[in-house]
Amino acid sequence: MEVTTIENEGNSRCLAWKSPERSLVIGDQIIVNESEEALLFENGQLMQVLEGGRHLVESGNIPGIEGLIRRAAGSNSPIRIDTWFINKTVSNDYKWGVQLQAKDHEHGLIVPVGSYGSMLIRIDDPASFVLQIVGQKFQLAKEDLRDFILPIIERNLKDYISKSITNKKLDIFTLDSELMESSKAMSDLISKDIKRFGISLIDFYIQGIEVIGNNPDYLR
Repeated sequence: MEVTTIENEGNSRCLAWKSPERSLVIGDQIIVNESEEALLFENGQLMQVLEGGRHLVESGNIPGIEGLIRRAAGSNSPIRIDTWFINKTVSNDYKWGVQLQAKDHEHGLIVPVGSYGSMLIRIDDPASFVLQIVGQKFQLAKEDLRDFILPIIERNLKDYISKSITNKKLDIFTLDSELMESSKAMSDLISKDIKRFGISLIDFYIQGIEVIGNNPDYLR
């Protein structure tokens, strides 16, 4: 009988990839790269997490699979599981940009503000990541994760700018001069919000906070 090998076939932009091969028999193998983890699901329930290496499908070699092997042997049918591969490397390939409304302390104007930067992200808990974010999809790319985090950035940045203007008596037009302090404060806020999804924010950079210059009130 031909041996089936399951391994990650997602592209370099892919963070989570689900193998289309669901039927396994004794002797098949799952190959996991050192920079990733593989998750085995049966009927939507997490059965086992596999670290980097070559894993043979046989009794006692993959903990938790023995019951499936016994049932398959009794019914003469293949084992049916879903195999997810999760990329756990740190990536700085996340650019972000948001627009929001902010009130200037000195002039009392409500003006549109644009902010942009980058962030370093790592998936620390693949099971939480798949169950809460990936869901029923067959794969999830870096762009998808960035789009998921953008509303979190926008909400926290809006609160941070508002509090900075009120508490520190800062001017909306000079916030750009405190990017290092703002980046650190935002990193702490966002880290708390995304940690529950199995994601670690390694670093967060704000490269600019600027009033959008074509606003009529700003021009006046």
